[in-house]
This record gives sequence, C-alpha cells and structure tokens, in this order.
Amino acid sequence: FFQNAGDTQRVGLDADLRGRIGRVSWFASYGLVDATFESPLELPGNVEVNDATNSDGQLEVQPGDRLAGIPRHSFKTGVGIAVTPEWDVALETIVSSSRIFLGDEGNDQLPVGGYGVANFRSSYQLTDTVQLFARVDNLFDSDYETFGLLAEVEIELNEVPNADDPRFLSPGAPRSGFAGIRVQF
Repeated sequence: FFQNAGDTQRVGLDADLRGRIGRVSWFASYGLVDATFESPLELPGNVEVNDATNSDGQLEVQPGDRLAGIPRHSFKTGVGIAVTPEWDVALETIVSSSRIFLGDEGNDQLPVGGYGVANFRSSYQLTDTVQLFARVDNLFDSDYETFGLLAEVEIELNEVPNADDPRFLSPGAPRSGFAGIRVQF
C-alpha cells in the first residue's frame, strides 16, 4: 500500500463459462473491477497537463474517483470448431472498457477509450508429435489504445509536429500473423 495515496478499494468479480457441443467448443469470461479512491486526497498537479488543478496547483481526488489505468469491464469470448479430427479453427474476441489516464486521478479528463479486437487461430495435427499452426491477432487491424498518461511536453515543436497535446497514448498491437511447427517428444 502507499502511504500518500489515501484509502483505495478494488472490488470485483470474475465469471467464466466453457462448454462443448459436438465438434464446437466455446468460452466466455467477464471481469468487473471497481477500483476507486475511498478518501479525499490532494495530489501534486500540473496546470500545463491537467487544467482541473486547484488554485494551489493540486489535483483534487474525491471518494469514488476511479484509479488510473484499470478498465472497469473486460470480456473475452471464443468459439472453436474441430473441422476434422486433425484440424481445428477458432475465433476469439477481447473487449475492454475505458480507463482513466495516469495523471488524471481526479477523473477530470475524457478517459482512454475502450476497445475490442478479434483473433483467429488454426492448427493441424500432422502426427502424434508434429502440429502445424497459424494465428492472426487483431484480425481486423483495429486501431486502439491500451494505456494513457498525462505528461508535460518538453520538446521543440518544430522537431515533432503537433506535439502540444499532453495526452500520451500507448497504441494497441496492429494485425500480426504467426505460423509454425510444434514438435513434442
């Protein structure tokens, strides 16, 4: 725990369902995390970064403000089909709700948006010990962000055009593909 962060609370639940009907298998999981500050708090603020700082330059945090960087909702689901006894294909989706920027503990800015991505995989069992596989992550090449940070911009604007926004975003992974052979002895 942190002595200077006041009281915080993380309450949630996880639910997971799985099943199989014939050659089709499926799963669905849901996570809820209500991560909040539970006591009033003043944190060092920076008016250049967050215009919600008070007249003393402090960022006011109230009970119930969400902790930064933690999505409230997450959901994963998928379905797999055994096309033949040797070959299977699967599609999964991952969905995450919005999250608060680090540096916006008072929850005064728009949050980092939620996102959803789909992934595809397939495998073929050549022998008892050799399997071919392929996987495509972010199948539809969605543009999304996974993290946000408010920070001062201390660079020459002519070096980096349009670098006057203090909201830094971590991009999600673009579409990527993998293929290979697994050998087990």
